[in-house]
Amino acid sequence: MNIPEFSFVNQGGSRKANDDLGWTDDKIKPWNAKLEQYGYARSDDLDLVVGSAIEQGYIDVDLMLQLCRQKQKEVDVANASVKWNDAWNLYHGSFDSNEGDIAKAFEEGMRDVAQYSSASQYSQGVKILRKVDRNDLADQLIEFLLR
Repeated sequence: MNIPEFSFVNQGGSRKANDDLGWTDDKIKPWNAKLEQYGYARSDDLDLVVGSAIEQGYIDVDLMLQLCRQKQKEVDVANASVKWNDAWNLYHGSFDSNEGDIAKAFEEGMRDVAQYSSASQYSQGVKILRKVDRNDLADQLIEFLLR
């Protein structure tokens, strides 16, 4: 059978064989392949709460809201990090004399990640700006962070 058992899907961490439950390697291989077809690599905490609600017939609303807020923060950080990652890719991915492009990319990226990054991460961008002789912009972005 290629359809995984619900208890197999609804477990945290990686899904592995379990002889006690009859989940042999031969059985779980097609199950994991089926789940991967749907882009479902593993169950996170939010998935487990949904699975628990299915099994129990009710939702732990407080826990669900807490996990949804946490997931939203993760999405916000990932979205904010796009320009930051692009800046680093530009910096590391070229031998061109493109200091102006690098400075602009770091400025945009640093403004996006300011509220999410640590001082150490943010300072790496400041160092790059100083390295490409954009001290004025580095100072402006430090002020931006401190506001």
